[in-house]
Amino acid sequence: MANWYVKRGSQVAGPLTRERLNQLAAEGKVQKTDLVREGEAGEFHPAAKVSDLFTGAETSAWDEFDSGPETQPQSSQPATKKSKTTLIVVLAVVGVGGILMAMFLIALLLPAVQQAREAARRSASKNNLKQLGLAMHNYHDTHRVFPPGETLTVEGAPSQSWQTFLLPFVDQAVLYNQIDFDYAWDHPSNQALFHQEIPTYLNPNINVRVSPEGLGLSHYAGNQLVLKSNGELGIRNITDGTSNT
Repeated sequence: MANWYVKRGSQVAGPLTRERLNQLAAEGKVQKTDLVREGEAGEFHPAAKVSDLFTGAETSAWDEFDSGPETQPQSSQPATKKSKTTLIVVLAVVGVGGILMAMFLIALLLPAVQQAREAARRSASKNNLKQLGLAMHNYHDTHRVFPPGETLTVEGAPSQSWQTFLLPFVDQAVLYNQIDFDYAWDHPSNQALFHQEIPTYLNPNINVRVSPEGLGLSHYAGNQLVLKSNGELGIRNITDGTSNT
């Protein structure tokens, strides 16, 4: 019959059978200094006074009783809470480390990326200048002269520039054929055409591509000594050679 109780401090275990009490004493889990009681009520007495309880038994430190109705459960919340806290700390450290690594890589790679982009823009601008040079020579082969730097109206106002005359030679023949050369570039019949951007005339390093009025800009200038107003200068007139001009 399970009617024995063991008390140590404020902790009480039981009810236990006498056989179970003897087993715990033999295992050292019940010590002589512990208090025991037989029955549901009554006073506790030192376990050493119970006859035949500690015959051949060795005392040891207090261990928890076996699980079941004879023992009081221990809460696992502190261990679980500690585990969750540790996981959060690990994730936070990993996250901060990842952010720092990303920032380091950006700081390391950004200058190289910017240099590569700058080199690509310079290369594109050089290619534009090459295309303009080829267009000049193709124009000369067709007309035996270079295009005029500009043409003037009878009143002396600017009408068209050398870049207008080069349009057919920079893959803009369709646009060129729409221009009414009886009128200046800013005449209502022509003005809408000059709102278009010509890729060959734009330097990739310059962000401004249109004027405040919405007109397409050109980032390249011609040589005024060769491209004169209403002029018709040919290679034959460049006595020191075109490579020096």
